[in-house]
Amino acid sequence: MLLAPVLVGAWPFLTWRTLLLLVSALTGFCALYAVGLWLKSGRRARYRTAALVHTLVTAALVAWLVALEPRLLSWSWVFVPAVALSLLASARRSDRTWWNDIVLVVLGSCLTLVSAGLTGRRSGVWLADDPSVAVLTIAPAPFAWPPLGLDVPGAWERAVVLLLYFAGTIVHVKALIRERRRPWVSRADVWYHAVLVPAAVVWTLLGHLGAAGWFLVGVAVVLALRAWWIVTRRRDLSVKAIGVVEIVMTVLVSVAAIWVGAIVAHG
Repeated sequence: MLLAPVLVGAWPFLTWRTLLLLVSALTGFCALYAVGLWLKSGRRARYRTAALVHTLVTAALVAWLVALEPRLLSWSWVFVPAVALSLLASARRSDRTWWNDIVLVVLGSCLTLVSAGLTGRRSGVWLADDPSVAVLTIAPAPFAWPPLGLDVPGAWERAVVLLLYFAGTIVHVKALIRERRRPWVSRADVWYHAVLVPAAVVWTLLGHLGAAGWFLVGVAVVLALRAWWIVTRRRDLSVKAIGVVEIVMTVLVSVAAIWVGAIVAHG
């Protein structure tokens, strides 16, 4: 949920700033987990150092990114409340709830747009050989609309594909692990992924996505079959096996998202 959005958003314009964002996302996740663990423990001293170190490292990396691209601040209205909500869930020992999982999925998917914006593209045009120079010289006000990445053609389509997939992993994993004794969760898992198939067909036809759209439809079919088969036939799968399957699914979805985004960007 961290690697895919960053790489999918920037592809194929991967730069050193993509790597910087990726490292920031990873340290940010570690910071969120460490601070959350500290809050859940009742602020025990044993977790304080890890929480402080990860937070400071993340803050330094984010400050570096903001210095390169001030428009990153336009996402503060999403990331700040979302992180606050997630920490609140940890403080209340409800970090495994549905709503907190949704918050984290939204955050992860937004990284797709952030990553696309950091490539230096605007309306499909590369601003300069060195994106950092272009951004520092002609970037608009930090909080200007639209937020960073929304003005990159095909970026939000990539983000939507990943968002729908990762939202599905919430109910899928719960159906297999934490909520496996609740039949309605298993049914929700199967039905959610089944609905994605006609939705992908409609998007392909109305959006004139061509081969990319039909590949997306095929991926949606695979996701639906995987949900039905694993939930109804293979409920005894180990957590490791479930993880391996999801890695494969993430790769397929990422390819579909990149392809769809490329078709949209090039008309």
